[in-house]
Amino acid sequence: MRMILTVLLSFWTGLATAGELEDEIIGYMDFATEAEGLILPEQVTEDIFNDVFFVDTRSLAHYQAGTINGAVHIEWREVPRRLDELPTTGIFKRTRNPIYLSDVLVLLGLILRFDAVLSLLFVPVLVWLLERRFIVPEENSLRRRFSEEYAGYISRVRRWV
Repeated sequence: MRMILTVLLSFWTGLATAGELEDEIIGYMDFATEAEGLILPEQVTEDIFNDVFFVDTRSLAHYQAGTINGAVHIEWREVPRRLDELPTTGIFKRTRNPIYLSDVLVLLGLILRFDAVLSLLFVPVLVWLLERRFIVPEENSLRRRFSEEYAGYISRVRRWV
């Protein structure tokens, strides 16, 4: 069910322009509470700590009381004001599209897990769809928004891996 919601959300956000998406994020923040979307430390295994960029969105008091080592603090209502920052650290040092990459890896894992070898034919189709429908338009938007900073970023970091 979560995967279906993630895919639907990805398609929905792909239809929105940057301004519309920003408005939706701000609208969500208007009714969301601090506790929504919390990931507890016991939910994250140690083997992924070095490859994940954590953003602690709790209040400053909660953050100062204790957080995951290396987490960056951005109070949850600050997120809309931080949309002008280009993420280039953490997983974004290795790939420009960590969510799309993980979508493809999840599909590959499911294909292998369920021994659906013929379904491997859908992997290049998914990659093509993700690039044409989402990645290229997002990159064009980021080029316009961050110009020289983004040009330097794409010269250092590959699209996929």
